[in-house]
Amino acid sequence: MSASAPERPTATPESGAPAWSAVVLDNGLRVLAQRSDRAPVAAVYLWLEAGTADETPEIAGVAHFLEHMVFKGTARRGVGESA
Repeated sequence: MSASAPERPTATPESGAPAWSAVVLDNGLRVLAQRSDRAPVAAVYLWLEAGTADETPEIAGVAHFLEHMVFKGTARRGVGESA
């Protein structure tokens, strides 16, 4: 999977926060990244452009179901390890 060239990070001197960089993957996924050396951890946030407002009556509740699946864990990752 390749990605388009990253956008140039925007400076945010007024907030003191590190700048963001953005990449759009071939599948349309937009990835935003912001580096911070304040702690030796990584934080991941996920926003989807879909939800209950986008559901048809035939699939009503699917977005809420998938939301809960993220928190329940998997065979390889326990509860709380992925979200």
